[in-house]
This record gives sequence, structure tokens and C-alpha cells, in this order.
Amino acid sequence: MLSFALLEKRSMALAELPAYVARVPILAELNSRYLLMTPAAMAEWLLKDLERAGALRRENDMLVATGS
Repeated sequence: MLSFALLEKRSMALAELPAYVARVPILAELNSRYLLMTPAAMAEWLLKDLERAGALRRENDMLVATGS
């Protein structure tokens, strides 16, 4: 979900990511059922995974989609 949102928006402030994770119903439900992380921890987990996959990168305080 996050990678598709970033493809649409092209970028997102890094500080917005925990609120995004808590606000998007499927991410919030996944977290509450299986991961049991704080929104900040889940945001960091997603971020690291998507960076490793090459789907996004950090530029200063922004997340930027790498796909086109």
C-alpha cells in the first residue's frame, strides 16, 4: 500500500509515515492482528523493507518513490 501511495504522490514527508500507517485501514488492521508494533515501529519496518527492495529511497526528510 505504501509503495503504491508513494508512486501516486511521488513523495511523502518521513515524519508523516507513522500517522499514515495508523490511518490506512488495511495497514492498521495488519498491525493490530499480527505485528503488534507501534505505528512508528511499523513505519520503520516498512521503510527498511521497501528501501531494501528498491521501491523507495530517503532524500533528506522525504520518502521518494523510485518506480515510474
